Amino acid sequence: MLAAARGRLRRHQDQGALDAAQYRERHPGAEVPAAVARLGQIERFEGRVKAAVADVELAELQLSETRFSLPFDGTVIAAPVSVGEVVSRATSVGTVFQTGRLETRAPIPVADLAYLGDPRGRPAVVLAQGQRFEAVVSQVSSVLAPRTRLSMLLLDFADANAPPPGTFVRVTLDGPAFDDAYLLPPEAHRAEDSVWLVDDGKLLRETPRTLGRTDTGWIVAAFDARDGVVLGAVPGERAGLAVRAVAEGGER
Repeated sequence: MLAAARGRLRRHQDQGALDAAQYRERHPGAEVPAAVARLGQIERFEGRVKAAVADVELAELQLSETRFSLPFDGTVIAAPVSVGEVVSRATSVGTVFQTGRLETRAPIPVADLAYLGDPRGRPAVVLAQGQRFEAVVSQVSSVLAPRTRLSMLLLDFADANAPPPGTFVRVTLDGPAFDDAYLLPPEAHRAEDSVWLVDDGKLLRETPRTLGRTDTGWIVAAFDARDGVVLGAVPGERAGLAVRAVAEGGER
């Protein structure tokens, strides 16, 4: 547009100069009329050139605002625009994440979080797409999810090798270590976190101190198990009921 406007202006300037010269030859000493010198057309096309220059400057400014850089090395996840497409300031031109700064989020029940204590800095294992990734808990969300009422752990990967964004993962954390503790099978659990013991041929109720729970059992502080802990239901179970202790899987 600018080049075309300049070309038309130049043609009118050249033609006006030629017409003015021919007029002076025919009318020596006379003033060249504005119409002969095409001053009106030249002024009009000068205005068009100025307008075209302003349009170009505005386009260059807008183009400069669409060129951006990031203060880190990153990977483009998505770019919904293509080369040559016109965009505005409010147009999203892509999604990028910083290389080596990918994190994973793991929801966790409040009770499990209380069992872990402050898990920040604790190592974790992230399983995704058949691969194992080492990670570290970096943060714990300060609020609960409004629908699930779960807290959230944020984990940083130990190195730049990580699953791609949006991958579903399974996170495993080691819980606290306990001394002098028992891991009781779920079958031992009774109401109000109690167990039945066999004591001298009779049932005895015991309520051990709960330390935590895992997928495989119930962790309690060590206690005197007498002749053994009862697994499974006992018909008519009550304190003092006469019973005989047998090994698990043994003849009853």
